[in-house]
Amino acid sequence: MREVGMYNEAIVILQGDHGSRITRLEPLTKNSARLSKQDLTDSFSTLFAVKFPDGQEHYDTTTRSIEDLLAETLFSDIEMVEPTAENESEPFVYLTKKGEFTKFPYTNEVH
Repeated sequence: MREVGMYNEAIVILQGDHGSRITRLEPLTKNSARLSKQDLTDSFSTLFAVKFPDGQEHYDTTTRSIEDLLAETLFSDIEMVEPTAENESEPFVYLTKKGEFTKFPYTNEVH
């Protein structure tokens, strides 16, 4: 990109596909009563880093969906839809049990 003169004008996104997955408890339905927020973060978080053309640096540790991050990064000039009951205002993950998925709130407290 530097060789052809595009680097300074480019948006470069680095994105992982999962977090460390080193947890105290696995994110399974049978463990739902004992899962901590740290277990969920270790299981479901991922790397998301962006290089913008303006070179500004910013570090954000808030929990956000990857869909929202991509949309805000690539379509910053488009007004985002506010969360409603229909489009899930609270973050969640899916816990598994023998191929079945159970919706579980990400905002649970440490047990």
